[in-house]
Amino acid sequence: MIKKKMYYMFAFLLVVTMLCYITHYSFVEKSPVKVNALVYTEQFSDVKKSDWFYKDVDYVVKSGLMNGTDADSFFPNENTTRGMIVTILWRLESNPVEKESDFLDVPKDAYYYNAVNWAFANKIVNGYSDTIFGPDDNVTREQLATIIYKYAKYKNYSISNNVSLNQYSDFGLISSYAVPAIKWANAYGIIMGTTENMILPQGTAHRCEVATILHRFCLCFMKETNEDISNTEKEPPKKENTHEENTYEGISDKVSFDETHIDYPTLELNSITAKPGENVKLAIKIKNNPGILGMTLTAHYDESNINLDSVENGEAFDNILNLTVSNSLKSGARFAWDSVEIDHEDIKNGNILYMNFSILNDAKTGKYPITLTYTEGDIVDNNLNSISLPIVNGYITIVE
Repeated sequence: MIKKKMYYMFAFLLVVTMLCYITHYSFVEKSPVKVNALVYTEQFSDVKKSDWFYKDVDYVVKSGLMNGTDADSFFPNENTTRGMIVTILWRLESNPVEKESDFLDVPKDAYYYNAVNWAFANKIVNGYSDTIFGPDDNVTREQLATIIYKYAKYKNYSISNNVSLNQYSDFGLISSYAVPAIKWANAYGIIMGTTENMILPQGTAHRCEVATILHRFCLCFMKETNEDISNTEKEPPKKENTHEENTYEGISDKVSFDETHIDYPTLELNSITAKPGENVKLAIKIKNNPGILGMTLTAHYDESNINLDSVENGEAFDNILNLTVSNSLKSGARFAWDSVEIDHEDIKNGNILYMNFSILNDAKTGKYPITLTYTEGDIVDNNLNSISLPIVNGYITIVE
């Protein structure tokens, strides 16, 4: 009886929360998407499991994108610099060597020397002038968005999607050069707001935020093809000096994004190809169900090309968890499942939700992500414990 009373209270609060946000959803940087469940090594004393960036730091460290500032510290709230960001991307490209640049503030013995030359040569990062790069300047959020946007363009990843940023009250503070990049990054859920209505374009990017943003970018784009993965996993050239190993960033030599063998609880959304005017059905599937008693998910998609017409409960939750759906199925629609208590035989794997989309007649060809998100406390088990699930999002690819 005690458990049931507790759950009724939880269910009431969950429904109230959903109704409060049913017509508006804003993804905040400090409540990130749960997209990875790698077991963290817990080597850093300043990164705890309760931290919102815990799994993001785990991902970038295990992928070789970022290391700690020393053996047992990550310093998640420290700022990152322009030199650090270009070095991360340079490592993804297996340490290429480009011709020397004319930047007077990029000495040859700096850990970021080759990275800056590469980034500048490939038009990924510009200098402040022909001779000043500012490698030790703190990178701003709009600069970070622009750098990643240009890197995606360099890699021939999709840069066609974008969304309006009118929900952010400081939208007008975004520098004109960064507007396309932030619209693109926001559309893919790579860079979101620091609060519900603030995107803080001029704010500096802390190391924990960079870890989160890189994690999202890699899961969106780095695994699009096996060729892309193999390219990032080539053995890099041997270092000619050890200075870089002792730098603030401490980026390691090898990058790996192989998460093919997933044996932990996971939510997956399938992908599908369609033509303008067609109707398609996508399914959200749960694998290795940990015993979900309550869950709320939010769906984001490109309304300018596709519509979400209806949804229906899937077999794995049907007659087990009650489904409540937003009144409006526009991008940002929320889906909530709840029950009083479940038995062991109620814990099933398989499809939990079907999403029926229609492709607009004038839809443009391209690859459009269907992104599911949730925040801390949105998923609970039979004991009302908050749990985290990685999400493998899907796409609708529109062809002629």
